[in-house]
Amino acid sequence: MMLIVDTNIMFSYFKQQSPTHSIFEELQIGLFAPQFALAELGKHASQIRVKADIDKDKFNKIKKRLITIVEFVPESEYRTELKKASKIASDLNDIDFFALALRLDLAIWSNDKAFKKQEKVIVFNTSEIIRLLRFE
Repeated sequence: MMLIVDTNIMFSYFKQQSPTHSIFEELQIGLFAPQFALAELGKHASQIRVKADIDKDKFNKIKKRLITIVEFVPESEYRTELKKASKIASDLNDIDFFALALRLDLAIWSNDKAFKKQEKVIVFNTSEIIRLLRFE
């Protein structure tokens, strides 16, 4: 299975007892995200550290591991889909995720309910991913 992974899902990866962390680490799935999502992780580092109850060193260690799991794709590789994506994304911050999903013809993993308010790209939340992976 291969999926586009939303930034908020990556935020959950930092909490090591989370189902998201286990999915990333234990299952053989291909994960992709827009390159800018990596910068978002850094931008929200202090918030992530508080929620995950980790210090700066642990955050950096987990982030390095995340970079080996998720393939971060530069905008130049999905730029052709941005116009289409802008018509289906309800939030401007989500356009790149939809554009990448259209470009790679993949579903998106997101717990953001707004992602499901369109019919062009399949979107799974974490509970759905867990159910799907149990049966594969």
